Amino acid sequence: MKIQKTSLILTLILSFMLSLPLSGQNFSSWTHTGQYHLQQCYGIMEMSDGTMAVKEAVFDTDLADIGFNIYKLSPEGELIDSLFIENNSIGGFDPMIRHPHIPGRNIDVTFYSEGVRVYFKATHFTDDLEVVEEKTAALPEDCTRPSRFLVDNDEIICMSVIKSDEIRLFRLNLDGEVLKMSGPITKTGARPTKHCLFVLSRDPLRYGYMTETQNVVIEVYDEDFVQLSRNILTSFDGWKLNIGGDACSLGDGCFYIHMEVQNPEYVNGIGFEQAIMVAKFNADMELVDHYLYGQHIMGKYPEYLMGDHNLLVTENSVYTVNTLKKAEPDGHGSKTMLCVTRLDNELNHSWDMLTPVEVINDSTIGSYGLAPLSNGGVAISGWKASVPSFYNSKDIYAYMFDNYLSSPEQAEAEVRLCYPNPSGGMVSVVLPEGASGASVELFSLDGRLVMSEPWVTGSIDISRLATGIYIMRVATDNGVTFEEKVVRE
Repeated sequence: MKIQKTSLILTLILSFMLSLPLSGQNFSSWTHTGQYHLQQCYGIMEMSDGTMAVKEAVFDTDLADIGFNIYKLSPEGELIDSLFIENNSIGGFDPMIRHPHIPGRNIDVTFYSEGVRVYFKATHFTDDLEVVEEKTAALPEDCTRPSRFLVDNDEIICMSVIKSDEIRLFRLNLDGEVLKMSGPITKTGARPTKHCLFVLSRDPLRYGYMTETQNVVIEVYDEDFVQLSRNILTSFDGWKLNIGGDACSLGDGCFYIHMEVQNPEYVNGIGFEQAIMVAKFNADMELVDHYLYGQHIMGKYPEYLMGDHNLLVTENSVYTVNTLKKAEPDGHGSKTMLCVTRLDNELNHSWDMLTPVEVINDSTIGSYGLAPLSNGGVAISGWKASVPSFYNSKDIYAYMFDNYLSSPEQAEAEVRLCYPNPSGGMVSVVLPEGASGASVELFSLDGRLVMSEPWVTGSIDISRLATGIYIMRVATDNGVTFEEKVVRE
């Protein structure tokens, strides 16, 4: 099932982007409305040609599994193509990965159940969304569907929950062959509430979980899944775990945990009772540093409650995504947005940015995935429901951020293409150094071309356009194309 490039490349775009190749800074977005999307089955990945693959799980009106759509997007958020992969048993959070040995090839991995047996399915597809191979394998009879996994070069390391207090760890190759599987691993003490799985190197493996007694437990295993050590972390600079937060990520020889915490010194409404913390640990499980969100996001947006969150560490950045929710004044539902934050690897704060996903309903927004970009930035994907019913149609979205070192707003101001903006009349167009001419086109947000002008005097007159938001595309005579959002007052 293919989407024609010529007919839908713009019509499915809701984009207010800055595509600025010469500056190396970019923020772009994409939104698509579909039907009967299943929650927690969304992923995003940068392919080897620099485009993005966004994964969407779908099912029919009878709530029966159908399969997955994979959408191919440009870094600027334009829809290029799509691929449908039929699958009648959809799992949650199953990975898309770039093939470690074959350039231009990607793998969509699915774990699914038939009766009591769990199966592995790998669909190999190219950067052009052409399926070239499919592989299926049955996992051992006593193996449950993984609920956590990580990809380590040509192996997938998985964690399966057997019972409330037991898990199993196993490794398999990209053909689905199980290479090593542990026996049942019993969690001692209180029942685990949240699980995470991460690795600093191929050996050792580190597995962590949060307990009902508000502790973080980190266990270290060798390649044969023999436990080497176990550490119980009871507090983080005086803050206690608040039953939540299991996002872990790696970078510079350390690992990071994104979690909800509570302040034991909170008295009579003074201070922050609950907050979000990013904690940084070294390989010896020692707390190196932490960053507390209660000191800026909740202070900046006090009318919002902070909900689901996720974390990604790149070479020189720590990116977090938090759900912010504010009750509507009339009591009908709530407004929900995402807040993206960048920290450096020493957990110094750089910037926050609210994404333009706003949902006013009684339902949900979330299930977002994070993926690193080759420029050091981050890509985010997820879903939002604009109606209360959980099983009604949902929008999927994707955001791509370059590795801004300053705030995106500051970067935008520094490299603005046109001024004044907003404007009710003439808009001056700034060309990059080395360009002597260009053509200028303006598009409405639904993709219609509304104006086309040659660059002659260095400005264009937008007074004849209706008030609203437009995308201005400037193509220079030296082959560089820029885009910017323009507001007609």
